Amino acid sequence: CGAPKRRFKSYQPAVKKDANDTDVRKARKAQMKRDETIG
Repeated sequence: CGAPKRRFKSYQPAVKKDANDTDVRKARKAQMKRDETIG
């Protein structure tokens, strides 16, 4: 997870990176919820 994020940061503008970060966090939270429901 860490390496791709660093790669994204290198070529994306700061604002866009922040927006993507929130999206990623939301998606990760949703996936965690899904995993909890399954498991």
